[in-house]
Amino acid sequence: MMVDWYLASVLAGVPVMLIYSMDTGQATIASSLSAMSFKSGMLAGILAILASSAYYLLIPTFLYKGQTLGKKLLGIKVIRMDNKDVSLKTMFRREIIGIMLVEGRIVSSSEYLRQMIRLGLNSNRYYVVLEYIGTIITIVSVILMYATVEKRMIHDYIGKTKVVRM
Repeated sequence: MMVDWYLASVLAGVPVMLIYSMDTGQATIASSLSAMSFKSGMLAGILAILASSAYYLLIPTFLYKGQTLGKKLLGIKVIRMDNKDVSLKTMFRREIIGIMLVEGRIVSSSEYLRQMIRLGLNSNRYYVVLEYIGTIITIVSVILMYATVEKRMIHDYIGKTKVVRM
């Protein structure tokens, strides 16, 4: 869902831009959290993850019942495996645990999390390793979607969800 990736990234970028501007006095977008002081980078990362996560959790749970704006445009929605509407707990498992933490390459919040780890450990090594692992898991997840009858990705198995046409 390119629309969702774009919207969530813009939402996540707002606190990063504001904190970077306050931290450096420059009215530009930071290339990474490490361009800021430790405290500012960590705060910007946390707020970016919260903003992005709010989009993926709150809209499909409370506003559009299983749909983000992108899914609404495509006429699809996320439901539980028992065909009931998703709950906040279901979407947390799917989006935060499944997409952000396990797959790790699909959403901007995963990138901010890796950058926070790099900033906190003051080392690029773990960032690169997590980037490779996330890429491999995401590729496997996409293969699962195309290769299985159910068309479910790893985050759908974790969240016990499926995507259906409206």
